[in-house]
Amino acid sequence: MIRMVYRAVTAALLLAGAGLVTAAPAGAQGQVLSQPQVRECYCTEQAMTRWRGEVAARGDIVRARQVELDQAKRQLAAAQAGANPDNEAQLDNIRMLIDRVGQLRAQLQVTVVPSYNAATDALNGLVNRYNTLCVPNIIFKEAAQQAAAAGACPMQ
Repeated sequence: MIRMVYRAVTAALLLAGAGLVTAAPAGAQGQVLSQPQVRECYCTEQAMTRWRGEVAARGDIVRARQVELDQAKRQLAAAQAGANPDNEAQLDNIRMLIDRVGQLRAQLQVTVVPSYNAATDALNGLVNRYNTLCVPNIIFKEAAQQAAAAGACPMQ
């Protein structure tokens, strides 16, 4: 048993020195991953890339809606500051701006921010899984190449 472990470690070290292994972080004692595990790591990397893009896009939407809300608030404040209580058109405009601010705030709170948070949660889950399964272990480059060549990954 000890000989088998010694041989496996020696082979891994020799292959790492030859550039045939992507090694675990310095000081880590990982195991060599099987082909299905390497495929899972590869697919998790692909999913993380997709979700990073999704988080960035949803973050852009959050920022754009926040800018819209801030503009509507400034318009409302300016309209209220210069409003004549006897001018029905100005009061109607203020009511419309109040409604607009409420709609934008509700959109942020009910749809936009939860969508961003869900994407962030999905990405964080993938990162945690990758860090647990893949980072501390040894992935042979040949196995990684086979995983990449195996075709499209399932959606995560």
